[in-house]
Amino acid sequence: MKKIILLVVLAALLAGCAPAGEAWRPDFEFTEFDRDDESTWEFSLVAAIEEEGIYLFGGKEPGMVLYRNGQRTYFDEWWWWSPRLVMPKMVYRDFGGDGENELAIVLMVDAGRGVSVRDLHVLAGDTVYSLHGAYAHEWITAPMHAEAYEDNMSFRFDFMGENYEFENYNYAYSGALTGIRVGNIVRFDFEYTGIVVTMSVGATYENFPSPESFGQIEATVVFDGESLTLSDYIFHVGVN
Repeated sequence: MKKIILLVVLAALLAGCAPAGEAWRPDFEFTEFDRDDESTWEFSLVAAIEEEGIYLFGGKEPGMVLYRNGQRTYFDEWWWWSPRLVMPKMVYRDFGGDGENELAIVLMVDAGRGVSVRDLHVLAGDTVYSLHGAYAHEWITAPMHAEAYEDNMSFRFDFMGENYEFENYNYAYSGALTGIRVGNIVRFDFEYTGIVVTMSVGATYENFPSPESFGQIEATVVFDGESLTLSDYIFHVGVN
């Protein structure tokens, strides 16, 4: 029954349209998400920029509907639901520096003990450019390396030509250093200069494969009209 209700609601959402050139608000009844009201969890409004006629709908299952001035698009792989119920963020701004605004959307896609991962989607016209937090380790082009020394009681982390030393206080329990991992925590923040991403960096050990965070990498997200890349890397010791 829930699936039938969801399909009916989705069909109604996809049926709307609006006069060209007008800021558009859905001309049907819809429910705004309320974390205290489970009846809104199936499918409801989760983010909006009303002055631009931009509305984002979603629910517990993958699949979200985006409305922009009467134009509606269904993204079957988008998802925002997590145990923390962190609401999506949307900003409409000229991120590419070409005089045209793009729509940037941040969705929390995974959250739990020691994990907080978000995705970024930038829509320019009909094209979507994405950075998926689960693949944060693939974004970084800056050189980095970790190496253990002193019988694995310490390790050295090299990043962008700078060296940082850390103690492996739990060596008797964790075993030897096996590598480093980026991305158990991935956060996107909108600043006046653009979009900044922060990614945790953790050490993995023989007996403790889950990364133990020791710092975070911060970088600027650059949109050049054709792709999203990172620049201006900074490493911070410790994790906020």
